[in-house]
Amino acid sequence: MLRRAFALGLAACTCAGVGVSARAATAPLQAAAERFLRLAQLLRGLPGAERGTALNRWVNQLVDYTPDLSSCGRRDCWQTPAETLASGQGDCEDYAIVKYFLLDACGSAGCARLVYARCERAALVGESPAHVVVIADARAADPLVLDCVGAPPAPLSHRPDLRPVFSFDTHGLWRGVSQEQLGDAAVRLLPWRGVLQRWSQQQHPGLQAS
Repeated sequence: MLRRAFALGLAACTCAGVGVSARAATAPLQAAAERFLRLAQLLRGLPGAERGTALNRWVNQLVDYTPDLSSCGRRDCWQTPAETLASGQGDCEDYAIVKYFLLDACGSAGCARLVYARCERAALVGESPAHVVVIADARAADPLVLDCVGAPPAPLSHRPDLRPVFSFDTHGLWRGVSQEQLGDAAVRLLPWRGVLQRWSQQQHPGLQAS
């Protein structure tokens, strides 16, 4: 998962991180990208109040929690939505990435963020405390948290086990879930940069360089 990155803090994320190696969009990935679009279309048809709950439930049902070492043979690999949906496997950041891009596709661009947090509950039972979730609207005073642990979406104030370290979207990087900017996430978070590049290619395979 993100054990080493959490231990070293934000500095490690700015200069290190192992992503999935770049690859051309294959037929399974294209099919998964199309499935993503169908999910987004279904979600757009739901009332806004129901969308977060449905999105969270669907993604949690579609993906089996699998540590990175088991799914891709590496300690830390961040998958695109297509890669996660194609394999049906992923860990916390992979769930969060699918949910983030679905929210974005449903019209939440500039509102949703991925949140890298310390999970105190996991630390108490000897598991890695590093955890990634999504908040549906960073502008809200008490943003809704979408998690992969099976719990329904809940306001951040109802999740005392989560200690946000930093949050990010396609460009911005912030301290905790505040408005204090730390730079460009696509520049400072190398695994995230790889996700953005591959996801763009998988959505538009015809635009890839020959």
